[in-house]
Amino acid sequence: GEPPALALLGVKPQKLDEVVPTLEPALGPDTILISILAGVELASLRARFPRQRRIVRAMPNTPVRLRKGVTELYTDLDGADARPVVDAMM
Repeated sequence: GEPPALALLGVKPQKLDEVVPTLEPALGPDTILISILAGVELASLRARFPRQRRIVRAMPNTPVRLRKGVTELYTDLDGADARPVVDAMM
């Protein structure tokens, strides 16, 4: 089938290397990859997902659970065009 337009990566950071071999081949170069992994930097994600042009880190703070928090979104220039899609989703 076709690769997804968007993928949300939400595993425990220590499990990242276990899911990469299955997830990375399923994504296309145009898939927007959103990571909510605590402490996993963009460079580390780019090393594991080299084909993904658009990677965004979403970093929610604890009060998000209570609908009173914020989610910081971070990407580099390669992912800048994904920002409107990710903003709308969040």
